[in-house]
Amino acid sequence: MLAFLATDAIEDDPQLPIPAYVDRMMEPLDGVQRALLMGAVVNRLPDLHRFVPTWINRGLDALGELDPQLKFGLRALARRKRSSASIFFDAVWTQDTDATPPFWLTVNRDLLRSAMQWGSSDTHSEGREYLLRHPYLLEPTFEAIVEEAYLGIRPERVVELRVIRTAAAEHGITAAYQNPIASDIAESFVASDLDMQLELLGTDGEQLRSPNVLQQLRVRAEANDKSAQTASFLVRLSEHDLHTAVVEVTHDPDGAQSVLERIVSGYDEPTLARATQLLLNLQSEEAINAEVAAVASFFFSAFLVGKGHLQQARELTQLVSDLAPSRIDPLIAAAVRLGSSHPEFAQLVRLFRESEE
Repeated sequence: MLAFLATDAIEDDPQLPIPAYVDRMMEPLDGVQRALLMGAVVNRLPDLHRFVPTWINRGLDALGELDPQLKFGLRALARRKRSSASIFFDAVWTQDTDATPPFWLTVNRDLLRSAMQWGSSDTHSEGREYLLRHPYLLEPTFEAIVEEAYLGIRPERVVELRVIRTAAAEHGITAAYQNPIASDIAESFVASDLDMQLELLGTDGEQLRSPNVLQQLRVRAEANDKSAQTASFLVRLSEHDLHTAVVEVTHDPDGAQSVLERIVSGYDEPTLARATQLLLNLQSEEAINAEVAAVASFFFSAFLVGKGHLQQARELTQLVSDLAPSRIDPLIAAAVRLGSSHPEFAQLVRLFRESEE
């Protein structure tokens, strides 16, 4: 309403004390509200109206650093007003403010738009390709333009963009984007459902197993993100083409025991640990397969024994007994078979017998 009154009243009677009316309306507002009001008023004014510089500056002064994106919006409004007749607008600005127009007002709008397009890329892959086509954005002479563009981008994104731009200038664009792109890939993989993850491992497995993506998955897994842990186990098991075999026995205790025995015989201890943890993670709380959980826990107990964590192994063997007591004899038989070449299983058998005494 104030924007309407200011515009129409000025057109009808330029002598009306509109500035005084604006001042009165501004009094109860906070900085952000004042900036929004000034923007709404200026948006309705003619481009070369004498109040445009005053009220743009009032809005910016009231806002301060409270909202960078709103600050960018007010400045963009001033740039749009100026674009219709820059020479005359600059004259009005200088007359009203007693200062030459600032850089943010006179900046080349096409170059600013280019910087904004880079910073607003939907993915890091798109950002990298855009920067490869517009490498001038890395030049020191474009620092002020890029900084102006940052105001119009989400603050949390700006932090990352600064790191990328600095790294790109020092080490090259491709190198600067390695970790950010790996982060995008890891995040997308973690967010996918199991069927899609298996499909992605079939089509993009090499990319998912790259060191940078594995590191991003590891970081997320270490933050106790169960989905990230599951994703990480899948990718690491796919290094040996075991991921599908493990997933297929999620609800098959005999199959799970067979697969885990095969892993013990042909692969290293970390691979066994990942397989058992994947099986456990894939058991939903609503539809847990107690026997599969018992099998996975039993083999993980052997892993703990091998690492010297006997107390944890004892506690887990008790859990196995509680989950599926009918499964203990087949598991003990498997441990006896494996014990001749893998001493941790022979020791696990002793732990079970001790617990029964």
